[in-house]
Amino acid sequence: SKLATSEVIVFLDAHCECNLGWLEPLLFSLSVNPKKVVSPYIDTIKSENFQYKQSPMLLRGGFTWRLEFGWRAAAGGTNSLEETQPILTPVISGGLFAVRRDYFMSLGTYDPQLNIWGGENLELSFKTWMCGGSVEILPCSRVGHVFRSSLPYTFTEGREKTVLRNLARVAGVWMDSYADIFYAAVNLPSDLDIGDISERIQLRKNLKCKSFKWYLDNVFPEIDVVSPDTVVYGQ
Repeated sequence: SKLATSEVIVFLDAHCECNLGWLEPLLFSLSVNPKKVVSPYIDTIKSENFQYKQSPMLLRGGFTWRLEFGWRAAAGGTNSLEETQPILTPVISGGLFAVRRDYFMSLGTYDPQLNIWGGENLELSFKTWMCGGSVEILPCSRVGHVFRSSLPYTFTEGREKTVLRNLARVAGVWMDSYADIFYAAVNLPSDLDIGDISERIQLRKNLKCKSFKWYLDNVFPEIDVVSPDTVVYGQ
């Protein structure tokens, strides 16, 4: 993003197929309100035969207290493929979105200490909502995505540890006391080194961002809030 020169940056995974007219809705939305992150509506391309399959209903992104991303029915339960209104989404899936370059830079871009893969979509979504912006999925913009059965990345410390470390960084910066629910849900190792998060915490203070409670109350009220004490492990 630091090397980009255009006003708008578009992130797309390499394994995508863009439909006719996919870009215009994203650019128009950002021209109306520059303080947002907009994602195309993602259709499925089968990895084994590259068959393109349009999603059967309108969905938005959500997550569990293990910070695992998942799709949920859009607010109102609409399943109309003729829907043209933006879908306000608590989080995006990551890898497919457009944002104004100046706004992305003001948000601190991605946390540079998130390693390889995992957690970046949550970090961007949390701070966009909590720091005065919005995150939207635009059904008028359709992009197909190849959902692979395995990740092609090399995780030097192992996939599980790398992703867990990334998620713990996101939780430590953005989730306030609710981070304890995540820590309990994943049984976070006490010796896991997540690196220095002081600069990201200072960024949040500088941006005068709202609390994670505000985010839950106003953006993702349907998630059940539980006490960390209700999560137990054993045999």
